[in-house]
Amino acid sequence: MEKKKFKIGIMGSIRGRFVIACEKYLSDEMEVTALLENSEANLEEWRKSGEYKENIKVYSDFDEFIDSGIDAVILCNTFHEHYTYAMKAMEKGIAVLSETTAAPSLGACVELIECAERTKTKYMLGANCVYFRAVQKIKQEVESGKYGAAVYAEAEYCHPIPIGSTVNGMQKAPDPENVHWRTVLPRCYYNMHDLGPILYIMGKRPVRVVGKAIVRDDATKTFVNFDRCLCLVELEDGSVINYSGCTGVGALSKWYRVDCKDGSVESVRHNTPEDKILINPHNSPTQEDLGWDVLEILTDEDKKRFLGNENVDSLPHNGVDFFLMLHFLKYLRGESEPAFDVYRAVDLSVTAIVSWYSILSGSKELDIPDLRKPEDREKVRGDYRMPFVKRLADQTLPSAYIRGTDFEIGF
Repeated sequence: MEKKKFKIGIMGSIRGRFVIACEKYLSDEMEVTALLENSEANLEEWRKSGEYKENIKVYSDFDEFIDSGIDAVILCNTFHEHYTYAMKAMEKGIAVLSETTAAPSLGACVELIECAERTKTKYMLGANCVYFRAVQKIKQEVESGKYGAAVYAEAEYCHPIPIGSTVNGMQKAPDPENVHWRTVLPRCYYNMHDLGPILYIMGKRPVRVVGKAIVRDDATKTFVNFDRCLCLVELEDGSVINYSGCTGVGALSKWYRVDCKDGSVESVRHNTPEDKILINPHNSPTQEDLGWDVLEILTDEDKKRFLGNENVDSLPHNGVDFFLMLHFLKYLRGESEPAFDVYRAVDLSVTAIVSWYSILSGSKELDIPDLRKPEDREKVRGDYRMPFVKRLADQTLPSAYIRGTDFEIGF
């Protein structure tokens, strides 16, 4: 029996191009048939890019787009607005791959989980960094048990974007009447690239968090006034993670380390493809080069069928986007489970939100609600506070931390 080829819709033509790039390798499994984009400038840029395809129908209305006959939607829209469109898609039985944070507020997290449960529609977070070879190898080494139980982990994601610069043509300069989400992004919110891979490696749920912002005295008190935060997250087994969020200082890099009782495993800093790890059992460090064979999702059959002799490192994000799409398609077919389903995706979002609550309250240690539990959902239902707004005057949660300012937690 011939396999179904999934019809894919993309929301957002800038970041969404990675899906079209991956279609070259996955054309037997998927076909991009629809694109939602409201910016003519973005469309023009897409038309000039190497990913442009005339057979993709372009929409400016979400309802028309979602009713175009697609089987799954890839959400690559604004950072904090994914959950709204994810729920609209799931209500129609359309599978969702959400590229960034699942939801921007605790109340929205409750809504998203309950929508997924009610509709029984497939949902997956686009946590592409779990497909870095170093992350896969660290997970294998930790799960082997040869270094004992994991007790501590660190992760950092350094991605400086100075206020006043532009990214993908979008101005980041402060404007109280036209606020871009990056302008008011507390660093701890963007945790998919640091906390995400470590939670994937450790396999435990976060239960408590304390956050600390490193505040710049010369920064504006109106917008985000810190470039880095430290968040200590306790997991259900008592182990602890230290993550930085999307750090605005330091050299561009991603780095992961897990300390076990009898040794540690970590990636190599500033090694862009992240194809090396350091293994340090009992003070005898060794560096190991990694091939794509460490990805257990990539079977020999998959490699032969989809990649052949192609250099997958030439794809966006050093190939991790390809593996993300391959895993998503396997999930749609019922052949595998996602690294981050709706519950684990919400774990990330809730941890980010509560870590910001902690920072605003003077670095109090706070419990992280487990939204798998009805009683925890009721504690935060209706809490839609968030720093992300179109107009600064409409903020329901501060985006800057002012020393000595008390913040009412509210749950």
